[in-house]
Amino acid sequence: MKRSTVIRSLCLAGVAALGIAANSAQAAVQQQLSVYTDAGAREYILATPAQPVSGPRPLVILLHGHIGTAANALGQGKTPSPLSAWLNIADREQLLVVAAQGLKGSDNHTGWHDCRLDATEDTTADDVGFIERVVGSLVQAGRADPHRIYVMGMSNGGMMSYRLALEMHPAPAAIAAVSSTMAGQTACGETPQPLTWGPAGGLQVEVITIQNGGHIEPSLVYHYGWLYHQLVGAQNSDFESAEEAWSFFRNKSSR
Repeated sequence: MKRSTVIRSLCLAGVAALGIAANSAQAAVQQQLSVYTDAGAREYILATPAQPVSGPRPLVILLHGHIGTAANALGQGKTPSPLSAWLNIADREQLLVVAAQGLKGSDNHTGWHDCRLDATEDTTADDVGFIERVVGSLVQAGRADPHRIYVMGMSNGGMMSYRLALEMHPAPAAIAAVSSTMAGQTACGETPQPLTWGPAGGLQVEVITIQNGGHIEPSLVYHYGWLYHQLVGAQNSDFESAEEAWSFFRNKSSR
């Protein structure tokens, strides 16, 4: 894997596989919650350590891909995604993890209003406002550290993570975008900011190019079967995506 430093984010490009859980302990406790927005009640799942310590904790926001769900992202479906590895990380590292639920767009599939102007199937909801309210509620309750907010998204969710990096308040300390290109036609401001390669004021980007991977997260543990691979391509199992993201996130702060 070749790594380069730049802005604040982790881009997993080239991609790889989703998965089915394979005998992994997931001790984090999950709660189905909601916040009120202009679009009505919006749902999310909060995962917390089984034995949490007191005080504000780092918060990781997970954004599923187009057609996905928050439940599947955190292992509640028949074929949980590699993002469910965050359950182990949350318990081990004393994190809060939120899997947010996208709304249905014009194609009647769930997704996010990311920064692409040409994504006509996407919902038109204020998803930035939704995530801000989720984060705000946890910060105000003294549970989340506003300086250690992180976002990881897959596909459409990864593109949404770019929008959150530009527009969300408080700004995330780091993002991880999996299988997510930068938008060709963007709705984030009149003049999109270009990526600047090389260290600048401590901000970093880590780019991981995946060989022999399809349109899903790389994983050591979570794997779909052959039929799914026929649709999205082969699985790369060189590393665990969530663990790699956490290794990038853990020392980042917006202070």
